[in-house]
Amino acid sequence: MSVFSQCMGRRQLEEIDRSGQGLRLFPDDLRRHRKRLTTLVLDGNALKEIPQSIGDCTKIEKFSISNNELELVPGTIARLTHLRELNLSHNSGLVEVPVEIQGCKVLSILDVSATGIQALPDSLAMIGTLAQLMVNDSELKRLPPDLSGLSQLIVLEARENMLKFLPVSIASLGKLQRLDLGSNEIEALPRTVGCLVALKELALDENGLTELPPELSGMKHLTEIDVSKNALVSLPAEFCELTTLTDVYL
Repeated sequence: MSVFSQCMGRRQLEEIDRSGQGLRLFPDDLRRHRKRLTTLVLDGNALKEIPQSIGDCTKIEKFSISNNELELVPGTIARLTHLRELNLSHNSGLVEVPVEIQGCKVLSILDVSATGIQALPDSLAMIGTLAQLMVNDSELKRLPPDLSGLSQLIVLEARENMLKFLPVSIASLGKLQRLDLGSNEIEALPRTVGCLVALKELALDENGLTELPPELSGMKHLTEIDVSKNALVSLPAEFCELTTLTDVYL
């Protein structure tokens, strides 16, 4: 066997992509390759559950199972200690992320958009490596009250949900650059939002805001803000201090 063939064989063992194949059951060869598998992509199938044995695939770094019919994610996912990217989006029957998710200690990207999730587990906010969190177009009613553990978060998208408020701990997201909370039910922002000093993009369109806190001026790197389709009657005088703004939507 040539060196090229050996390399291709090894790659096939490390990566399984069975997208769009109408699968109703997990691939039979998953167990056979569990010790070497690093990427598992099962998007666009008809899978209703993830087997408990997923926890045996301890070397997985990327797991994408979007556009299926999932209703439950097993707690054994906590054993995926090398997992960096998890995509559970577009599974409308999925109503929760397991509390055991904190076991995924190097998780960097989590997408649970277009699901039935109403709340994220508090344990999620203990994953200090999380850089991108997307939970758009779902039924989210609250964020974890203590976000201080998400010290590396750069992107937070929770658009088209049912959020009514933000926790004051939002201030602890010192590296956040993009915050999209458009199309929610937020009526007021905590003054601590001004502590988001690294923020570049802020979307709060289609909420119930009647005013913006003057502390917004603390966002010294903000380049884009969208507060259109709210009930704002005026802007705070401090708004003029946002000298880096290039795009403003009122």
